[in-house]
Amino acid sequence: VTSGYDTERERERIEYLLRHRVDGMVLTVSDAAQSLVLDQLDKESVPYVLAYNQVSVPGRHSVSVDNRASACEGVKALITAGHQRIAVISGAFMASDRARQRFAGYEDAMRAHDLTPLAPVCLPSHTASNATQIRELMTRADAPTAFFCTNDLLAIGVISDLKRLGRRVPGDVSVLGYDGIALGALVEPPLATVMQPNAEIGAQAVHQLLQRLQHRNLNHDDAAEGAFLLPHMLRLDGTVSAPR
Repeated sequence: VTSGYDTERERERIEYLLRHRVDGMVLTVSDAAQSLVLDQLDKESVPYVLAYNQVSVPGRHSVSVDNRASACEGVKALITAGHQRIAVISGAFMASDRARQRFAGYEDAMRAHDLTPLAPVCLPSHTASNATQIRELMTRADAPTAFFCTNDLLAIGVISDLKRLGRRVPGDVSVLGYDGIALGALVEPPLATVMQPNAEIGAQAVHQLLQRLQHRNLNHDDAAEGAFLLPHMLRLDGTVSAPR
């Protein structure tokens, strides 16, 4: 089931699953630190493991990369390439804890190099054209020379909008995504991105959930809990180059 970062729909979808008497859940919620859905599951002792959410709440299990550290490393790579005016493009910034963690990583990288972080530019959707907002950025005297997008679908949309405006990627402006989805490798040029091990995150989340179910069925103490962090990688060829 999906919720589209809508907390009310999140609650409705969880109620739907509970009515079907599921044994456990692998979840990605909007904000794991402030989630009524997770509070409800904890209260009802329903086993779950979070995928992609990065949490430090006792008793909650999660599998993810370190969103803040990985974003910081990606933005530092842009700075090393020569970029100083770097804008962040985000989608559901207020709803998504991942987007906020990645933005915090951007701020860390900028401040580490004595650069001023810019406020995030929030686009309404991954697919609709956002050329107006991108045009406003690119016509400023201090236009960014690089974009860091908090997910790959946003990055692909931004590249499309830049091309509509007659800007070459990476000739005129660089774009760095985040996720490592397969589609990013198929665009031309290939999308530079911070890559998560998506298949491994899913497999590890299911493995942890099965462990939790087994321990519960055997009346043992709960399986090892906490945030399980997997390594990330950077793919920097393609849509990233030195600024003009």
